[in-house]
Amino acid sequence: MKLGPHVLQPTDAAMAWARRAPIVKAVDDTRALREAPANSIRIFRHYFPNQEMNRNGALIAQDVIAALGDAPATHIELYNEGPSRLGQGLERYVAIHHEALSWLNIVRPDLTLIGYSFATGNVEQADWDYLRSVLFGGCKVVGWHHYWGAQSFTQWQALRYRTYWRKGDPQLILSEIGRDKVEGGRGGWMADGQAAESYARELIAYDAEISKDAYIIGATPFSSGPTQDWQSFNMDPVSPLLPTSSPPVLAPPGGPPVTTPQYSSPNHAARRLRTDGIVLHSTRGGSPTPQTEFDRTVVWFNDPSGKVSAHAVVGPAGQIAYPVAPDDVAWHTGVNSGSWNQTHLGIELAQSHLGDAILPSILEDAAKIVALWCGIYKIPLVWDHYHGLVEHYELDIQKSDIHLPFDRGAFLARVAYYATKGGLSDAQKSTVLGDLDMIWGMSRADTIKVNPAESERAIHERVVSIKVKLGLQ
Repeated sequence: MKLGPHVLQPTDAAMAWARRAPIVKAVDDTRALREAPANSIRIFRHYFPNQEMNRNGALIAQDVIAALGDAPATHIELYNEGPSRLGQGLERYVAIHHEALSWLNIVRPDLTLIGYSFATGNVEQADWDYLRSVLFGGCKVVGWHHYWGAQSFTQWQALRYRTYWRKGDPQLILSEIGRDKVEGGRGGWMADGQAAESYARELIAYDAEISKDAYIIGATPFSSGPTQDWQSFNMDPVSPLLPTSSPPVLAPPGGPPVTTPQYSSPNHAARRLRTDGIVLHSTRGGSPTPQTEFDRTVVWFNDPSGKVSAHAVVGPAGQIAYPVAPDDVAWHTGVNSGSWNQTHLGIELAQSHLGDAILPSILEDAAKIVALWCGIYKIPLVWDHYHGLVEHYELDIQKSDIHLPFDRGAFLARVAYYATKGGLSDAQKSTVLGDLDMIWGMSRADTIKVNPAESERAIHERVVSIKVKLGLQ
């Protein structure tokens, strides 16, 4: 059986089903995920009262991960029943998922993002063809809601997925199923006058039907532990009548888990009004190793007496701490640094002493984070105090971090590499084309004959700039 609970509130019946089900979905309250079998699919959804389509997907994913906390999920969803039609927001919805995946692949590669969570009766053929053409925004699993009414399991509602799915498309999770106001239904099995035993038989029959399709990896009837407005859908009298299920066959996980953002530091202020740049710091606390330096820095940032913090701290073995949420003001530049905290993100790299070489693994992880931030907040990939990247010592004469032996050119090249792996943005394309036009113009200008050495230097700088933007240097 591929069915398991969709839990709004952890009632006794909901928790009992969660303990024996192959798939469990929880909305905000994570207790059902903690009780679920270790080999089950555990889906988490965070409720967003306003599903803002102009938000960056990485920030939406960060909110979901913060709400999840340390609960043992395997899959997460973003928005619920978002746009599903071309020209009506689907294109932006795909971009949101791509942005979220770029962040999750670095911060939480152990989690699988379920894409889209389409409402029942959607999508149309042209919409699915578009999704296929853009590789489903990178999503390896697509979520869909399939309800039915008095006509039972029709091709256009309960089995709509069969109309569009083709070999090579992502696996599907039917993250809401059951009786609803479609095809003669009145909105829930109770509203349709069914008995619990009858509805249980109907769900068992639906499970048998979707089990014919190996690409369906699970389905969650709406809803166990329902709130007051969903009582006619209440699965609590039905779930004890359903048989115990076998665990599903899952694709290999995306990689080992890394530190989940906990935003644990009390040392921060309200949200920034704007984000202009990123300040790079190194810790230099005098610890014997970069590992102990990382550990002590995180403890210090969580101590209210320290009155210091940063948005990220990078350790030597893949550890990344996120003491302060990325939209909030962290206290990473001091009183001599003016108002930089109000406009800049701060990242700390573990470095025990002045003059120590920062480990390559730390630089690599830091470059990934900086690249993500640059994409989210539209920060230029340049060294610039006001709009770009800047080292701490450049803002405060009393500081020396990061500075030598830090190779800022090599670091910026790694940031550019990660920032452009998904393709150049429109702004980056425009900049590269501008550089190429300038090189072409300079090669034809009289100045190249009058001062060839200076012209060669200028052209070389432009070529290097292009290579950095393309992630080739």
